[in-house]
Amino acid sequence: MNDQLNVIVIGARPARQGIGEFVAGWFARCGARVTAVVGTSPDTVAQAQATLRERYAIDCRGYTDLAEALACEPGDVVAICSPYRLHAEHLELVGRAGRHCLCEKPLCWPAAQGENPVQVFVDAGTLLDVLTQWPCTLPTFFELHPDLAGAAVEQFEMRLSPISSGLDMVPDAVPHFISMIRALVGTQPTAREQWHVRGVNARFVNGDPRRLIIECDVFHARGATRATLHLETCPQRPRPAWYAINGARVEREVELTGYRQFFRSSKSRLPLPDPTGLLVGRFLADIAARRLTDRLMLDRDQELLTVFFQAAQAAGSGANP
Repeated sequence: MNDQLNVIVIGARPARQGIGEFVAGWFARCGARVTAVVGTSPDTVAQAQATLRERYAIDCRGYTDLAEALACEPGDVVAICSPYRLHAEHLELVGRAGRHCLCEKPLCWPAAQGENPVQVFVDAGTLLDVLTQWPCTLPTFFELHPDLAGAAVEQFEMRLSPISSGLDMVPDAVPHFISMIRALVGTQPTAREQWHVRGVNARFVNGDPRRLIIECDVFHARGATRATLHLETCPQRPRPAWYAINGARVEREVELTGYRQFFRSSKSRLPLPDPTGLLVGRFLADIAARRLTDRLMLDRDQELLTVFFQAAQAAGSGANP
């Protein structure tokens, strides 16, 4: 499917909540060749290399400078799994090198000043996409709630548990919320951007910077959807997560041994295919199909993230500076 594409992974060591190790592993499982990792120091690079070798049988070169890696490595794809405050810098280098890119969410935060980093990929004719994997769980949700397949979504509610607190929870988790809204109300190509978010409200529960609720109304071709996101800081894995469509709920359960995931409803429990693996596979298929960067979608997501952040900021949380 991917003709053995070569991949560089930035940030493959799982410091704090990073998922670069898992992304590298899934690229390898999906048939790509992880040729190099880029880290912040020789020690962290060596740790990432050792982890990938031991857990995924990936033998790759290591760099502490992205520009050097791009110059030295034959490449097709770069996975950006670095802290999001470095994304703008990394996107510019990757885009100008003519590589396809799968970038951990948020794409760019704070919002880039000056040249839009997405435009570099548009001009190069390469694919830039964001690692927001929650929509890949929807098929399992509809297996548990088949009566909702194809139904108009009147209510959507989601709980996520970022490691961060205060305003940092917004860039950490809100991109997932936005991606789920889009998947539920904007999936038709002709109507993809014909939906609008209004009435955004945010509040920190009892002034606690570890508990944030964001609510909004989404207007779209099939009507209106009331969407609510519950964020609560959780430093330990596995972190609680659930969502509900029209009141029908699924809880994510994780067995850390073998990292097996499940969805549980009030009546049943099903294995949940790893959504990160599904997204990586879809990304490689999109490259094979010569899909190009969707600037309209990526710019819209950035605008919405800014709107949600401003709402949380206005809540007066005493959040992180």
